Amino acid sequence: MPVRSRSQASERGPAATIRTVAELAGVSSTTVSNVINGTGELSAHVRARVHQAIRNTGYVPRLDARSIANIAPSRIALIYSGQQVPFLGEVLFSAFNAAASMGAQLVLRASSSQTKKALMSLALGAARSGMRGILLAPHCAELLAGSAALSEIKVAAIAAAGAIPGMHTVRIDNRTATATLTKFLIGLGHRRIGFITGSPQHADSQERCRGYELAMQQADIPLHRELIANGEFTFESGRLATEQLLDLSHKPTAIIASNDEMAAGALWLARQRGLKLPDDLSVAGFNDTPTALQTWPPLTVIRQPIVTMVERALMMLMEDSSEAKLSGPSDVVLNYTLVERDSTAPVKQYDLRRSRRAVSAS
Repeated sequence: MPVRSRSQASERGPAATIRTVAELAGVSSTTVSNVINGTGELSAHVRARVHQAIRNTGYVPRLDARSIANIAPSRIALIYSGQQVPFLGEVLFSAFNAAASMGAQLVLRASSSQTKKALMSLALGAARSGMRGILLAPHCAELLAGSAALSEIKVAAIAAAGAIPGMHTVRIDNRTATATLTKFLIGLGHRRIGFITGSPQHADSQERCRGYELAMQQADIPLHRELIANGEFTFESGRLATEQLLDLSHKPTAIIASNDEMAAGALWLARQRGLKLPDDLSVAGFNDTPTALQTWPPLTVIRQPIVTMVERALMMLMEDSSEAKLSGPSDVVLNYTLVERDSTAPVKQYDLRRSRRAVSAS
């Protein structure tokens, strides 16, 4: 099982100075100062090296009186709405940490309504209050896409389904990632695989469903619409969707949920039905939030690099170089990871023979 990487303890120390950071990053002390204060025309690559060096050394910038008087921190607005699921918690925590390391101030703007009008009001308010940029959590970016009113301020979206006109985007390939997860289960012998979608308002939910369908088609396994159940990215919707799937006369031997919360709901319902996991049912999730390790058994997942997504998006908003302005919005596609844990196992031979007979009959 992959282990999350950690910074080397030897790189940290209470005596870290700006010179320590500069030496580790391979830049001058002036460059480190410019990164901390958000000044100078520096490339995103250089800023990233400096931020990483700050994290590794544990350096805490100290502003003298003149600096405090003359330098105001850049402010970034983070706009979000919808269910308060662990994914959003990971985004908020990562955004606070990343903003602090960049010498920026993060301002939260939450919308109780998921309408375009409500989100536009928040975005325009942020733009008019002097924010340096706006960071959008899913699925706010999709609702605000193409808005001419936001053309005068930098906007970045994380975990988007694809490139969005007029905005920086940082994401993974959701379709390929879900196809990879589906093929993994097929490789374990599963042929009767259920799928729980996310909210239909989220384009990434649609991409994940297409990835599942693509993998099934490539394996010459017939697609049965009764094996696709609708969810809303919540525990309860995952539980209800699993109930629907397990009520079928020919039950699935595996279920893929479009996020960890719904996968946790699937595990809960399966245990309520008296199923032995993963022998009687394999379950897989998506994102690798803390929920994935808090379930029993712990979830096999596609890991979405949430921390890196947020850091890259904030870096784009902080970047002020003329080259960045001329090149226009960037679409950054990061790598995902398939993490195998104890919630999945090879299908039992009885179920495999049964599934093959069903495929032949189709």
